[in-house]
Amino acid sequence: MRKLILLLAIVLVGLLGVRIAKGILSPAPTVEGLIVQANGTVYDTNQNVTWLADANFAASPEGQAILKAAGITSVAPIGLMDYPTALRFVQAMNTIPCQGKGYLCHNTWQLPVTITDPVHDPTCTVHRGFDGNSFGPNCQESAFGILFYRGLKLNYPSSVAPGFQNSVVGFRNLHPALYWSATQGGQTGQQTYSFLTGQSGSNTTQFNLFHVLAMHRGLLSGSSVQSGARGLSKYAGGPAAGLAVYDAASGISWLLDANLAAIQPFGVSGSVTIPRKPIHDEITMAAVAVGGAMHFQAIGLWLKGLADSNYAGTNDWVLPELADLESLNAHVGLARGNPAFAASGSTGPFRNFQPFFYWACPKNTAAPSQCDYGRVLNVRDNIAMRWSFNFDTGFQGTSQETKNYYVTLYYPGR
Repeated sequence: MRKLILLLAIVLVGLLGVRIAKGILSPAPTVEGLIVQANGTVYDTNQNVTWLADANFAASPEGQAILKAAGITSVAPIGLMDYPTALRFVQAMNTIPCQGKGYLCHNTWQLPVTITDPVHDPTCTVHRGFDGNSFGPNCQESAFGILFYRGLKLNYPSSVAPGFQNSVVGFRNLHPALYWSATQGGQTGQQTYSFLTGQSGSNTTQFNLFHVLAMHRGLLSGSSVQSGARGLSKYAGGPAAGLAVYDAASGISWLLDANLAAIQPFGVSGSVTIPRKPIHDEITMAAVAVGGAMHFQAIGLWLKGLADSNYAGTNDWVLPELADLESLNAHVGLARGNPAFAASGSTGPFRNFQPFFYWACPKNTAAPSQCDYGRVLNVRDNIAMRWSFNFDTGFQGTSQETKNYYVTLYYPGR
């Protein structure tokens, strides 16, 4: 009977396809058209542009020195910055002394370009969004899209750091990318939260995959925390020992592994299919990505598997509200850009690519290889919307310019 119920649940949420194996990472893909150069750059033959090999250059000692010399103090040591600061960083890279030019003697460093309304990217899953742009998965004609899908040969939803792990404030694997909440965010959206930046926002549930941190209201029965403990405490005894933590300030128990889905799918397998509509193509994507990001349709089934296993001694695990995530962040005292969230290592010929959002720019209609920095796509809540790209999945979208994202640059040519 239990197997029948599970099968019906899988059908109801549209999960069909190949199982995601527990604890197995997909093999690293070979790259196409990316040539490492001796000066710390990567020449991209697919686009005839030259990228910084360090995809988080602003956090490097050299990048920090450039920022300091330019008097730019609004970049977190981990490399995060808002969009206006990103433009100042570009200017600094183009004006530091080097034979009368900028960094590496080039003065054409820029943010990666993206096709902008009224021209559209026909490869994008969504033809036109609220900001008048093509967006979503499989956008393969923007600079980041070409790099992700062609150069790095990644597929949606793939992460540039699928094996990301860390240990921070009592948790294991608190991911830098966004977390789903149970709080609705508009007609077709859901509120999400970033422990990396301390910022929230509304995102579509149809095409995004984000991470899940389940919670239980109250102490876990049969388990114990340290007597008199205040703040965040690991369970020291009982079935929750080594599996959950307790926040005394809110009275909430949390999964100790904040990205548990990366190693424990709890029966969730296969894929989610979003049927074709006039504004978007049909798309089939993994229910749970290798790196642990999860489609919103898969959350209920994953929580059911978590409950059915009586994980940490309870069958009452739920998706937190946005306020719960915000309270947790406040109680553990995480500052913006905590170093524990930084990913290191190699992604193809690049190093330090972060599984998070990067700023991009609108393509200049008069000079398509260049940015039109002055162009605003839309305004929401009196804040300008700018191009972005999520390297935790390969999703192209737009974000309020006050968000704190990463920056990597290139210059046209070799």
